[in-house]
Amino acid sequence: APLQTRRPLYGPLPLVTTISGTDSSATMDYHSLQISGRKRLSRGLEFLTSYTLSKTLTDNLGYYGSGGVNNEGAYWQNAYDRRGNHGPAFFDARHVVSLGGYYDLPFGKNKSWGRGWNRPLDMVLGGWNLNYILSLHSGFPVTIQSNDRSGGQLARGSSRANRYRSLTYTDQTIDRWFGTGNTFCLQAGLNDGSCAYGEPVLGTFGSSGIGTERAPDFRNFDLGFGKKFSLTERNYFDLRVELFNAFNHTSFGPPARNISAPATFGFITGTITSPRNIEFALKYYF
Repeated sequence: APLQTRRPLYGPLPLVTTISGTDSSATMDYHSLQISGRKRLSRGLEFLTSYTLSKTLTDNLGYYGSGGVNNEGAYWQNAYDRRGNHGPAFFDARHVVSLGGYYDLPFGKNKSWGRGWNRPLDMVLGGWNLNYILSLHSGFPVTIQSNDRSGGQLARGSSRANRYRSLTYTDQTIDRWFGTGNTFCLQAGLNDGSCAYGEPVLGTFGSSGIGTERAPDFRNFDLGFGKKFSLTERNYFDLRVELFNAFNHTSFGPPARNISAPATFGFITGTITSPRNIEFALKYYF
């Protein structure tokens, strides 16, 4: 039947079309194992490390969503089935590792090495310190989508594909993040055993769940060096050299995920980190 006559309020209010609302209906669960260790400052060395193994499930992204991830949008696929959107939250990073620390390098006057250095040599090589921050986390969830096959029932949400089996990741690159050796069937309803995902039959919602795949992981290492150049007991220069993304590692953004667009499906075209940035600072204390 025509879409308009199939609307729930067509009988009493035939001129009413799509009604959208914003409310706080959601269920969210967070479970985690958190481990941390700290070495307090001694012999010039201090660091803190932590690891989190976690799982966050929700059935509603929230109206404003989030940037830099493959989120689900503000509405459910099926407006009458909120639980159908229950799955990993868009920020669900299963593994998170962080390490930060400070090290007063043992070179120079009154240090383990260089006690006998003359003043010019100590001014150049002595008294340096470094600090560092390492951040790692596994990839965020990716939901495989398709063009709307619901027959007009998808008023505001995102349409998901059918899921028939788990993906086999072979020859994975940023140009084919979902690898080779997988078949994505565009013929609606086809399930001959070769397809991992496929187009839903017209008039139906996709059977795939939320967050069945994962985007690339994140890695970043910041490093800083510092040194004080003493002029008198109270006056000195403080030199800082900061390297953001010190190893110039690229962390990629999420892949294109709509199987109805095979020309771009699985392509990654953006990054979520900036190239290495070096900053110098010189401050005079008096």
